[in-house]
Amino acid sequence: MHKAREEGEEWVGHCHDDCEISTEDLLELIKATKTAPSNTYVVLSHHPTNPAYCAQVYILVNTKKYWDAGGHDVNFTLYWGDVDFELRQKELGNRQFAVVTPSVYHEGSATLNRNTELHKAKHHLYFNADKAYLKLKHPLHAHLY
Repeated sequence: MHKAREEGEEWVGHCHDDCEISTEDLLELIKATKTAPSNTYVVLSHHPTNPAYCAQVYILVNTKKYWDAGGHDVNFTLYWGDVDFELRQKELGNRQFAVVTPSVYHEGSATLNRNTELHKAKHHLYFNADKAYLKLKHPLHAHLY
């Protein structure tokens, strides 16, 4: 995101390493950046029948809106940073814009599932620590998590 800001890129793409999308659907995401409402901070993929495939696995982020919200909070280790970022975007009046992408596939937690029990325990601790930080940072939204 720093490089995108420096080079004047309006949108930046991001995807998980355990997902797939067709070229046609990816092009639909890109096309949506031109037609989405002006308060759109992220264009994201949306599978029509499997919501688990829609956990921001393929997204295009508006660079200006990203920095207007202060970017991602680096105090989050691995988890809940996306929720914090969304809450801050909503406070600015910005919204997500979903595009139906039937080809999107997300294996889901592929890396975590291949980890040893020790690594899984470590991730569990990160999850709870980051969740506690989110609750402290956004006490009015504690009902969401």
